[in-house]
Amino acid sequence: MLETTKSQPNIFTHASNKMLRRAIMFQKMIKRISKRKEAGVSPFIKTVKIYRSETQVTDVKMILYTGCEAYNLIAYQVVDNMQKVEEINGSAEPICICLNGETLVSMGTINLRWKGRGFRKIFETTFHVIGGDNMSWQVILGAETIKRECILKFMGFGGRNILPKKSKDERARADQRRREHDEEVARNAAEVAANETAKESSASWSNWEWDEIRQSYYRARLIGNAWEYQYSTNPT
Repeated sequence: MLETTKSQPNIFTHASNKMLRRAIMFQKMIKRISKRKEAGVSPFIKTVKIYRSETQVTDVKMILYTGCEAYNLIAYQVVDNMQKVEEINGSAEPICICLNGETLVSMGTINLRWKGRGFRKIFETTFHVIGGDNMSWQVILGAETIKRECILKFMGFGGRNILPKKSKDERARADQRRREHDEEVARNAAEVAANETAKESSASWSNWEWDEIRQSYYRARLIGNAWEYQYSTNPT
């Protein structure tokens, strides 16, 4: 007689394997952070997509810069590469003084649609176009737009969209609206069922007639937009 037994799992082995997996995950996380530091990646520089048309986009580097309070900036070269120079509005005007004392002159403004990586929302923003050769940046998003659009809450920029908690009264009102909606749906369903029943009950059968092809009697009644038939060899 053969007897099969099942060994019990070793608790200590399971715990050590779990600790090993955590250590490996931690090492991978440290490597990712180190690679970012070595590459000089800043959390305030992100790749975004600017729409050239409804279906075509251009990838550019956007700097989130709260030091630029009132303006959003885009390099002329980026606008030229997207072939949207003719969409620049206005004329040249000084907009601010740089840290080196030079005046930053805008060539005009342009309205552009853009989105971040993994974003569902598409933003529409006005940018001042800045000319110059060998610009060290492509797009700068200023403090006013960052705050207004809550940019830093989006996961694509390292944040997460936090929904405000509802108060007790707001939750009660939402529950009440849900109950009223469910009751209205139930009433509508009951009315529809009652109307269908009334139609069926109000439809009367025609007199029995002889069908030569089937060699039987038949009668009919109209239910809604369709005819219903009954056949019998010996109607009563």
